[in-house]
Amino acid sequence: MPNLSKPPRLGVPAGAPSPIALIALPVGVGAPDPGCAKGPDALLAQGLEERLRKPDPTLGQTRGRTVEVIRLGPMSTPTRSSGATSPTSTIRRHAERLAATVAECIRRGYQPLVLGGDHACAIGTWKGVAEAVAHQGSVGLVWLDAHLDAHTPATSPSGMVHGMPLAVLLGHGDARLVGLAQGAGIDPRHLCLVGVRSFEAEESALLAGLGVRIIQMAEIDSRGLVTTLREAIEIASGAPGAGGSPSTSTSWTLWMPLVSALPSPMDWSPKS
Repeated sequence: MPNLSKPPRLGVPAGAPSPIALIALPVGVGAPDPGCAKGPDALLAQGLEERLRKPDPTLGQTRGRTVEVIRLGPMSTPTRSSGATSPTSTIRRHAERLAATVAECIRRGYQPLVLGGDHACAIGTWKGVAEAVAHQGSVGLVWLDAHLDAHTPATSPSGMVHGMPLAVLLGHGDARLVGLAQGAGIDPRHLCLVGVRSFEAEESALLAGLGVRIIQMAEIDSRGLVTTLREAIEIASGAPGAGGSPSTSTSWTLWMPLVSALPSPMDWSPKS
């Protein structure tokens, strides 16, 4: 387990943001181009750690934040006789390790920020979050993505796992991965996808059947990003008026604030 600096027992000082555990998982076996495994190193080389340490006055931060970098390096390769050399088995092994790391980071008071790799890393990420907050309830999730990531082996044109993580987290797909994700606690009533623009009919049918809210790019263009993100956060948090109630509210919403990283001149207002 990573050697994280234990945050103060009394919490984060006033004006200081929560500490971040920056978890690098350089794995691309779930995608057609394994080069995506270079993503974590590329982001870190461009100064991501240093940028996250600096306070952001636009978010009311007056102090810098603690950032711990955790590199999950290569794992030993199983022998062929073990039956664990298939891409799916490899993804499961990495997901197990990632889930354990994410859960431990949250228990120690850190916000996990996972850098992949391909999007199969979402399986281990959200399994770990769910384990860490299971005593509080189910997980609400805002999923920012151009794709639905809701294929199963029976519907995927490519058979690549990077297009399946959301289906797995909802209990559909390869039994080896679904078995790992069991207990992830993602309630489809408190799941909202934002920014979708490219998907297959089978993915859409699966999510529609589960009652998942999907906000496509055309709707963002029409209603505006701020309005649609507000709705997504309400859905994930189980807020009254958003399909939930105080008795069904979720315990955790982890959302990557992409807006704060975008150039300020951008216009988020609805298009006429």
